[in-house]
Amino acid sequence: TCWRRSTACLTTTKYVLLFALNCLPSTNTVEQQELFIPETQQVVRPHPHFRLFATQNPPGAYGGRKALSRALRNRFVELHMDEIPDVELKEILERRCACPPRVCGQMVEVMKELQRHRQGSHLFAGKYGFITSRDLFRWAGRLALESSYGKDVVAQDGYCLLAERLRKDEEKAVVAQVLEKVLKCKLNVESWYVHSSVTASFLSLSLSRFLSRFLSRFLSFFYLFALN
Repeated sequence: TCWRRSTACLTTTKYVLLFALNCLPSTNTVEQQELFIPETQQVVRPHPHFRLFATQNPPGAYGGRKALSRALRNRFVELHMDEIPDVELKEILERRCACPPRVCGQMVEVMKELQRHRQGSHLFAGKYGFITSRDLFRWAGRLALESSYGKDVVAQDGYCLLAERLRKDEEKAVVAQVLEKVLKCKLNVESWYVHSSVTASFLSLSLSRFLSRFLSRFLSFFYLFALN
């Protein structure tokens, strides 16, 4: 279905939008200006009025992005977008996620602090490889589900989103330090896991008891059914 839609767009005056062009494993199709479909062994060439649009993040600022060749870049008309100003970013968070202005300002400050820390060290890959505006919106989306916007709640949700996906403990420590500095609170991460482990053990014990009772009754019923 996907290649059929792509073929229909190529052969008409429609357009295709590619997201994160410099994250694609191969750009041969774009460079050769034709599409090869292995399933049908068909080569599709675009309509003269067909247009291709693409977006990407800068390879030097974001981790995992590669630099495009000069030949490929010459096929596009490039438009460079500046960063969203802090004031506008706060307003977007406030209107889109319905977060208080104070919390929005703190979240933006956390992002700036983490980006400044990246600029001064080689701990993270890329200036925005650690935290981006998307992470900011995810963070605000989590807060919208909370019953309050206390600084402890904001810090805990931010740590779970930003730090728990990291592999190194020193990177998690940096996130915790920035959150504590900006939000002026103390994170006790170990207590979260102690509570979670106790809850998990209780659930596991309850589930094992339920399964043992269910199996014993089922075997008894099966035995009586076999005798009859």
